[in-house]
Amino acid sequence: MKRLPRCRAPYDRLWEALDDPRLASLVHAARAEILRVQNYYLSGSRLDAYDIPVATYFPDSAALKDSQLKEDELVTLLANPKHPWQVRMKPPTSSVCVAPKTPATHW
Repeated sequence: MKRLPRCRAPYDRLWEALDDPRLASLVHAARAEILRVQNYYLSGSRLDAYDIPVATYFPDSAALKDSQLKEDELVTLLANPKHPWQVRMKPPTSSVCVAPKTPATHW
């Protein structure tokens, strides 16, 4: 069996939940979450050209590129609804997606 990246595993579990009789009461919720994830990647992943102004949000890390932000810094950006939508929709770096270290990044 091919091993999938850790960031895809929760998405695959949603699909598996559709066929699990023990989770019959959550089928509609699983479908809604699948659509939400798909919509994120269809619309949000188009922001590859957008660069987060790191100095604006993290003055001490002004020399870094947005791809060099730590996972706790990314979670801070995502969690604040006052930040522009472009900042909150920026796709995470692959290092956060593949090997999350904090519970806040387990989606």
